[in-house]
Amino acid sequence: MPVALHNRVHMTRTPDVVYDYVTQPWRWHEWHPNSRSASHSDTPLLPGSSFDEVIAVQPLAPLPWTLQRQTRYVVEQAQRPSLWQVRGQMRDGWLVIRY
Repeated sequence: MPVALHNRVHMTRTPDVVYDYVTQPWRWHEWHPNSRSASHSDTPLLPGSSFDEVIAVQPLAPLPWTLQRQTRYVVEQAQRPSLWQVRGQMRDGWLVIRY
């Protein structure tokens, strides 16, 4: 069954600055509580680019048991400063992130 999760983060910066920040997955841990690490790239992540991320989730919160999830992403769309979309594939599913 598909599940949709929506998350809002308020950033008081210009669209260009926000786009440049959120399209750097290696910085996601600075503002997304589940992100633990992501591969680093010195070039912009454009359509076809890929990267890996490790997230930690607590499926039985508030119990302290944590799962580490490895996800491989491919950038599907990149239209600076208004749209950046990636599709992630993990062992038991997939997800789409759209900024």
